[in-house]
Amino acid sequence: PKHFTFHAGKVKDSNILEVRHGDMSVGEAKDYCHDRLNCVAFFHPVYNPTLELSNPDNITFVSSIESFEPDSRDEWRTFVANDLSRANSVNHSSLSYSEIVSVEHPFKSCCTKTEIPTIEQIQAVDTLERISC
Repeated sequence: PKHFTFHAGKVKDSNILEVRHGDMSVGEAKDYCHDRLNCVAFFHPVYNPTLELSNPDNITFVSSIESFEPDSRDEWRTFVANDLSRANSVNHSSLSYSEIVSVEHPFKSCCTKTEIPTIEQIQAVDTLERISC
């Protein structure tokens, strides 16, 4: 089962349980939060001075969410527990679906282009010799 739902953005008003600094991966944070019944979510900045995206510079664990700030620039990522027993601690109206954040800009971009090239454009620059199957 999927234990968390990803939201592009940052928890604004909450009860902070703990802040970890660079000693935990996102996968470990999911396990850590899932194993604590009072943990409803965790969030972290995308930017990391070491550019190690799987190990954020800091991760904040919270026991409630009162408000949430969506982020179309992909500077913050939040993972909210899907466990219904924790749902009363989350103001769900603050987690409304944003098509702009979720669809138009799903990942941080290093350039201004966000379109996927066509197969013809890829074939035009692909010079690798292929073998038939």
